[in-house]
Amino acid sequence: LLIAGLGASYFSGNIENVSGSVAIASAICCIAAIAGLADQKTARTGNILGIAGVSFGLASTAADMSSVGATAPAFEQVGILGGVGAAIGAAVASVVGPTELPQTVAGFHSLVGIAAMVGAAGEYLGNAGELDAGTLSAIYLAVFIGGITFT
Repeated sequence: LLIAGLGASYFSGNIENVSGSVAIASAICCIAAIAGLADQKTARTGNILGIAGVSFGLASTAADMSSVGATAPAFEQVGILGGVGAAIGAAVASVVGPTELPQTVAGFHSLVGIAAMVGAAGEYLGNAGELDAGTLSAIYLAVFIGGITFT
């Protein structure tokens, strides 16, 4: 229903407002998924919420890209990189046993730390001289926390 509303808002010209709402719904679903996966009894619900959260996040990102005028090659690059990441994740997941899961989660969290650092560096380098104190603080925290997560 949220994704259908996002599509309808594209045609009505109000995609920026709806995109933000879908992004918030994505965050809520992802956080609820983590809580759901913490217990065997609620794991199925956690999986469903996780899938919904990631789907909402992808839809919101595509809508944001569209609203700022991203071209078809930009969407192609995102799709290719997403496919490569999915292939790597599937390959790693296929060789991990249930007893090795904590180490695998820790390894993937390291990759998240690197991604946070690279994203923050890209934001800084792409907008040097135009950033306010709040954005600079967020960049600093992303690099700091991402560095700790990586190590």
